[in-house]
Amino acid sequence: MVISMIAAAKTTLVLICICFLGVTGKIDGVIMYRDSIAIHADIRPAFAYGGFIVSGTSSERFLSHEYGHLIQERTYGPLYEALVALPSLMSVLLSDSSETHIRRWFEIEATELGHQ
Repeated sequence: MVISMIAAAKTTLVLICICFLGVTGKIDGVIMYRDSIAIHADIRPAFAYGGFIVSGTSSERFLSHEYGHLIQERTYGPLYEALVALPSLMSVLLSDSSETHIRRWFEIEATELGHQ
């Protein structure tokens, strides 16, 4: 029951973000990517959470990487936020370059998982 409530809260949070993007006219399209919904929006950085991918590009490379984060989310369960989501957000906001960010273990793992 607790896991279901956490999943519902994650989905609700992402849907609120997607609604905000829609209201502000930043959504350019929506597609199915594997078993998730991918929203192409005027946004940086991209993120994947609660079964959704929100990205400023619809390239296979980026969607695959973000999908890897969804696999991490499923794998790590309630630890995902502490192990991956928050460190990734802090890394992308504080890194001096994208090269520094993509060398973090959780980003390398996401890329590898997304390519499987």
